[in-house]
Amino acid sequence: MDPVTNYATLKAAIPGMMKRDGDTQITENVALFIQLCEADFPDRLFPREEEYDTGLTATLNSATIDLPSDYISPIALWLVIDSERIQLRQRLPQELPYDSDSAEPSVWAIDGSTIRFDCPCASAYSVRFRYRRKTDLSDANPTNYLLTRRPDIYLYGSLKQAAMFTEDDQAIEKYSALYETALRSFANAENRSRRVPLRTDLPGTGGRSNIFNGE
Repeated sequence: MDPVTNYATLKAAIPGMMKRDGDTQITENVALFIQLCEADFPDRLFPREEEYDTGLTATLNSATIDLPSDYISPIALWLVIDSERIQLRQRLPQELPYDSDSAEPSVWAIDGSTIRFDCPCASAYSVRFRYRRKTDLSDANPTNYLLTRRPDIYLYGSLKQAAMFTEDDQAIEKYSALYETALRSFANAENRSRRVPLRTDLPGTGGRSNIFNGE
């Protein structure tokens, strides 16, 4: 088998690993197995590369902006006024205060398929929105950060779905264990890469110290 480097080689590897290359029951459903595998990712994986910062524009006298089509979950939102980014507070939609008079928003929430502010916008404000986005594989989008970095997650997750499809209990157990191990390994690596070393001024040191390595 060829190394898993893109959508096509991943689809070829699934029946290959199952030793069922010529089985149309498997080959005709590999796209489904990958899709079901990816459906598990948003609640389990939080890759840095899925965080995206985009520019949006508010509509005068409107309190909502449509979410990007690839949106998964929010991170932060800013108004850009006179080149200054002003971060707004986020609330749950049921907790969002609302004033019917147009003004400069100070609070926002995700409400269905829109970003909703606490009031209609008094101007067509520039908005910066940081969010997690979908990067699902397809023929039009043959690779992404996760497949490039950890093809084992995609492969074992898809094989788990294929094993469930064929009702092979032994294979389900095998690939579920491999998939969970790969997920934990990835999560640990992501957590380490996000960690910011804490520094503190210690009495008598005359400078700063890194509390992780003692420097």
